[in-house]
Amino acid sequence: MKMVLLFILLTSWSAQAFMKTGLWEIQTQFGDQKSDPMAKMREAMAKMPAEKRKQMEAMMQGMGVAAGSKGIKICVDETEAKQGDFLHRNENAKCQSKVVTKNAKNVVTEFNCEDGTKGRAEYEFPNTDEFKGVTKVTNAKGKTTEIKHQAKFLAKDCGNIKPIKKVANEMQLKKMQSK
Repeated sequence: MKMVLLFILLTSWSAQAFMKTGLWEIQTQFGDQKSDPMAKMREAMAKMPAEKRKQMEAMMQGMGVAAGSKGIKICVDETEAKQGDFLHRNENAKCQSKVVTKNAKNVVTEFNCEDGTKGRAEYEFPNTDEFKGVTKVTNAKGKTTEIKHQAKFLAKDCGNIKPIKKVANEMQLKKMQSK
């Protein structure tokens, strides 16, 4: 499940080359859920002792994400943004993806994973500072979940957060080295 969620995050960034590079915050809503799915995590982290919270933050940064005030923060560098479909090449999720439609304001992708999960993602880019989209994921048992995304550009500087594609590549390299 973690790899499918990582793939969903990654495909949400594969949309276009004209988005700004830097730090972005993505809000995600699963199904009909009205609450912020990250709220429980932020609440739990706030209650952690400082040392444990720093460990958790470091682990998240190692995965290319950080907790934001309304979602998760990720970083996209200039090369990644220009490639547009760079995240479709992520092998960690063991999914194959293709761009079905791509124009100045919209991107539609479809993906199929080795575990039988498949889906379709549709994104709209009203400007270079934001995007929104919907991903419909069907698992191997036929259960479909709709995931809504809304993202906002935060800053040019990503701070300690590595570009998510770089993290995915590092994870793949570590996996290959451990074999």
